[in-house]
Amino acid sequence: MSYLIFNKNHTKTKKVKFLTVSLTYLFFCPAFSNYLISKWEPIPDTNIPNAKIGIVLTGGIIREEFSTKNQIYLGDHADRIYQALRLYRAHKISKIIISGGDAEIQIDENKLLENDGARDFLIESGVKPEDIYQEKKSRNTRENALYTAELLKKEHLVGDLALITSAFHMRRATACFNKVNLNTTPVCAAFLGRKSKTGILDFIPKSLALRNLDYVINEWIGIASYKLMGYL
Repeated sequence: MSYLIFNKNHTKTKKVKFLTVSLTYLFFCPAFSNYLISKWEPIPDTNIPNAKIGIVLTGGIIREEFSTKNQIYLGDHADRIYQALRLYRAHKISKIIISGGDAEIQIDENKLLENDGARDFLIESGVKPEDIYQEKKSRNTRENALYTAELLKKEHLVGDLALITSAFHMRRATACFNKVNLNTTPVCAAFLGRKSKTGILDFIPKSLALRNLDYVINEWIGIASYKLMGYL
């Protein structure tokens, strides 16, 4: 903005203005956002092979700010826990690991943190408590993999693994688990991209397009930083 105000070269100023407006439009354009997201997210696989253990990564499963021990409110990425429940009911998995810690300290005893909320949701939905394991130390995807590996060893859990997380996050999650020698079958949830044909309304700017694209951009940054740190 300062460049546009103080630069006296009108030709360059016009070019910068045009570029700024064009990029702003693209980031808010559902057609552009959906195209990039659909190329990034894995293709949905409805033929999931049987596995013994399902690993669900937390992050947006439960609305912690509203949920209490008497009432659970699901978050934007609650499809993760639903996909685990669906596989359990279909007898494709027999054990479920909920992986992910909670950054904030639980001061209110009635407040329900995400990992516990996900567990309560599964139990309310018919999953046996003894079939649920909680990994509550991890704060990021790399630690999800590290501490899940520790839990599997500690609890003597053996069998094929299904990794359940949001589609936009699956590439980084799979790479992290591979790094700790855990081979998993990816089960994508909470797809952001749409399979429907692009229509005229998809070229009208919407804030939702930017929000969805932001998830993917954050993943690109996360993968780049993880590679630099040797996590992948």
